[in-house]
Amino acid sequence: MEAHVVHYLIKPGAGAAFADTIRRQKDLLRRQPGFEDLKALRHRDETDSYYVIAYWRSRDDMLAGYGAAVASPDWPEVPDSVNQEAPQCWPRLRVLVE
Repeated sequence: MEAHVVHYLIKPGAGAAFADTIRRQKDLLRRQPGFEDLKALRHRDETDSYYVIAYWRSRDDMLAGYGAAVASPDWPEVPDSVNQEAPQCWPRLRVLVE
């Protein structure tokens, strides 16, 4: 299993808009072969800090699935009005314990 992790630092008060965007992204990713799950985590103390982790059956599934989903005209980008800064991405993590 592969994990794709993205850290977002969002603007104060933008949590609901951010969560809505991530839900819509998850709905599109569910249609992709090999997609397992997506979790959005908020930092306990820094409430504007979020981690989004997508789980895929394999690296090939992850690359193909993201490619197809992001190319879709329905793919919802996290709007600039929500982000405080560019998201940081760690796309090459392998799940060791499930």
